[in-house]
Amino acid sequence: MTAAYTYDRQARRESVTKPMPNGQSRLTTSLYDYVNDPETGVSFRTSTSINNVLVDTSYRSIDGYRSRNDSFGVLSSSSKTYPVDEGGLGTEDDIPIRNGAWTVTSIHSDGTRTITAYAEGRAISSGVFRNTNPPTRIYSTSRTYDAFGRTLTEVAPPNGARALLMKRAGRNPNKRPRK
Repeated sequence: MTAAYTYDRQARRESVTKPMPNGQSRLTTSLYDYVNDPETGVSFRTSTSINNVLVDTSYRSIDGYRSRNDSFGVLSSSSKTYPVDEGGLGTEDDIPIRNGAWTVTSIHSDGTRTITAYAEGRAISSGVFRNTNPPTRIYSTSRTYDAFGRTLTEVAPPNGARALLMKRAGRNPNKRPRK
């Protein structure tokens, strides 16, 4: 089975035609344009259809800080913010980024939110919250790193801390010795 691909003038995939075992074929097409979206502002939109049925529409703000997705009528979105000072959150307009710190908030179709905090380019904590007032934490994790950026510990209540130890001298410290 050979798939056929077509591309637009900007080298973006426009269509993929794949033969199916039943003798039919599956045609996936993508359309690209710029729109003024109420949630993400001026955005790059990608619409994907399979056999002429729209299955996915993605919006990504031109600055890259906000996005949202509508797959089969299920909405989700994401945004990025930066600290403006200790304890306060800013927006992409508050650049320069201080110490590589930012926060990404993702809103899922069921209303839950995932908030992930980054420092020095590494995810340091993440939490999933119910859409209640005030938000109720469902789950959270936090991580520490060594000087080389390798994860040292990950804390994930209710189970508590779990040390992720590095292999030393070719030996896995988490493995029990054979008797």
